[in-house]
Amino acid sequence: SWRWVEKPFRDTNRVSTRVLFIVVTVTSIVVLSIGSYGVFSRGAVFAKNSAKDTVLDDNYGLARNCTPGDTNPACQTTDQPEIVVWGDSFAMHIVDGIMKS
Repeated sequence: SWRWVEKPFRDTNRVSTRVLFIVVTVTSIVVLSIGSYGVFSRGAVFAKNSAKDTVLDDNYGLARNCTPGDTNPACQTTDQPEIVVWGDSFAMHIVDGIMKS
């Protein structure tokens, strides 16, 4: 690459800085335009991959329809709780173990 790419471009007698700038700018615009068209025309930005979505789903606690402070029975383990698990997304993963002990 040094002999066929770098050396010719470093020689200002062969390629001027202005021409190099124009070629790089036009090439960048073409590449970005083609990429943007491909992404947006197929809806790739908004498409859902069901296998990936299940891995990236938000943590939902005891049931999917539960919200913080919810009084729905499906969102409670008992009417008289003895412990509270409070933490980040990792804390939700220990709830099943705590409930079984």
